Amino acid sequence: MSKTSNQHNPHQETQNNCGFMHPLSELSLSFIDYAAKITDPVLDLGCAYGIASIEAIKAGATNVIACDMEAKHLAHLKKEALRLNELAGHLTLKLGRFPDEIDFAENSIGAILTSYMLSFLTPDELETGLSKIFAWLKPGCKVFIALYTVFIEKFSNQLFQDEYIRRVKLGQKWPGYFENFKQFALPSPSNISLPQRVHYFEIDPLVKALTSIGFTIDSAKYLDGKINGAVADSINDGREILAIVAKKP
Repeated sequence: MSKTSNQHNPHQETQNNCGFMHPLSELSLSFIDYAAKITDPVLDLGCAYGIASIEAIKAGATNVIACDMEAKHLAHLKKEALRLNELAGHLTLKLGRFPDEIDFAENSIGAILTSYMLSFLTPDELETGLSKIFAWLKPGCKVFIALYTVFIEKFSNQLFQDEYIRRVKLGQKWPGYFENFKQFALPSPSNISLPQRVHYFEIDPLVKALTSIGFTIDSAKYLDGKINGAVADSINDGREILAIVAKKP
């Protein structure tokens, strides 16, 4: 699938105080291409209004599970699937908050996309969730993870930098988790609706967590937010989005 799909998906604010549904990033497009080539069920985890789910089915995926904690998002997706008649038979909707309210059989899922959703989990929830993802995936199958990083524009201030570096020097496992991040971030001119408790990342902590669970890392890199659908006031130095593809051996 070409990256031009991004141009048709402007930011759309979510209904649950969790920012926007983003346009398709390079990472999401990789998931879509992968999902279209396998016959196993694939999971769009934290799907919001379902851009990736719809595009995966259009590309050839035959069994897409779209999961979100907000019923209004899934209702919108259901309406869109019915409008695009050929999608409905390939789409399953699942309501629930990850990780506590969602479960699947072990070794039952062929690919998982989680795009920006993990940023809204506590460290304990994140670790539980990553372990669940590992269990759900079939051996040899992959998870595609996109997240905002600590390098975004709103954290380009000395107050945040000093606090983050302090945490790293202390050896904190998840130094980018803030229960009160708005006290450290620059004001957001776009008035993005976010909770106080948000998690931002660098590559190393998440890679270490994934490998400790048992994943192998196919790729781990930063994506330029300007060309990958990041919100405008996050754009900084080209490292705004963290994209990881990890495989269950």
